[in-house]
Amino acid sequence: TFSLKHPAISGAMVMDKLAALRATSCQGVVTADCGCLLNLRHAAEYQQQPVRIEHMASFLWRRTNAADAAQTDLPSAQPAGEPV
Repeated sequence: TFSLKHPAISGAMVMDKLAALRATSCQGVVTADCGCLLNLRHAAEYQQQPVRIEHMASFLWRRTNAADAAQTDLPSAQPAGEPV
């Protein structure tokens, strides 16, 4: 709800975060906050910034079940159009 109650502050924060990711050549971010995840993912997509933004649960699932997931029909945690 923060981004809805304070859109200017939220927008500035997401732009700062994406700028920091670009500056460090970071390829991925993990967060447990769904609002932050959606805000970052949308802004990165809008800016066409190729960075993986993933929820903590998806990250842990992917990392602990990588071998199992490769052998099943489970969908990939990788969002479409984003590099690994």
